[in-house]
Amino acid sequence: MEATPVLSMSERSWLKLHSLSFHGEYVDVAQMKAFPLFLSKGPRLRSLFMTVRQLPKTAYRRAPILGYRPPDDPFQPASIRLRSLTIAYPDPDDDIFSVDATDLHQLSLRDWPRYYGNLTYVDRQITGSPAPILTHAECLSILRRMNVPRLTSLELVYLVNPGVVDDELLSYISRAFPRLEHLQLHRYRADKEENVDYEHIAKLLVAACSLRTVRLNLNLHGDHGPYCNFVPTRQSWLAKFRDEIGPSIIGILQELPLLGCCELLYHQLGGSTWTEFRPAHGPEPHFIEYHDQDVHLDSELLPIRLRRRYGVGRVSVEAFGMRPSER
Repeated sequence: MEATPVLSMSERSWLKLHSLSFHGEYVDVAQMKAFPLFLSKGPRLRSLFMTVRQLPKTAYRRAPILGYRPPDDPFQPASIRLRSLTIAYPDPDDDIFSVDATDLHQLSLRDWPRYYGNLTYVDRQITGSPAPILTHAECLSILRRMNVPRLTSLELVYLVNPGVVDDELLSYISRAFPRLEHLQLHRYRADKEENVDYEHIAKLLVAACSLRTVRLNLNLHGDHGPYCNFVPTRQSWLAKFRDEIGPSIIGILQELPLLGCCELLYHQLGGSTWTEFRPAHGPEPHFIEYHDQDVHLDSELLPIRLRRRYGVGRVSVEAFGMRPSER
């Protein structure tokens, strides 16, 4: 994104453009505001992928994609029929969720960089996000706006406020998409003391009979997060994760007739990876912890970002999970 001349590109027509992908960080507000006009010049766009960091401290809470314009605006976006859509920090009111989505197979409403990078072993508060991730209610409002009968892959990243449950969202996912095969949920709790009922969540997802793979990051109480280097803490959590939480979740989800595996996010030293739990009737082994940097890697550590946030002297001690007494 930093090297993309969006303003100049919006002066041209892109009649044959089918796939568009942006990654990085917005340069300024003018670049952000140019996107609705730019995308209106691509009537045959089928795939849109935008993992772009938002600009802090601007009037824009979230950057516009197609924006929301009045009917008499001369720069109305062209009629597009997307098949794949990935947006980091989307605006629930954006017109991108009102386009023809009857051919949409893949939808990802996500974050970038990953939101769990704001959760450290020292400070379990959620802080420092470049833009607010969606609440579960905002996710639900977007999904209800879209007509996606062919959806096969869905990723959601959202926050559950204190004292609120997301049962309605999870139930809607389970019944509204009859062809859904791959589901990835990153569910965060605003209350750091909340104990997440992961068995209840799994029971709600069992109604999605077409699922083949499920990926869950449930921000569980006791999870040390991505920057813990204190070995006893890591070993204790791994034992609970491997012997209690994972088997309990897969024991419920294995009722899904087509399920091949459930993957749970585990924060290793070099990055966060998806560990695999297979149903009892599946092939051995039933638990696989991946250490290689392949498709099971969700994200790597961000040392430069941590230095900016904490200061060089503090990164190697506190940000990576070591209390002063453990130096």
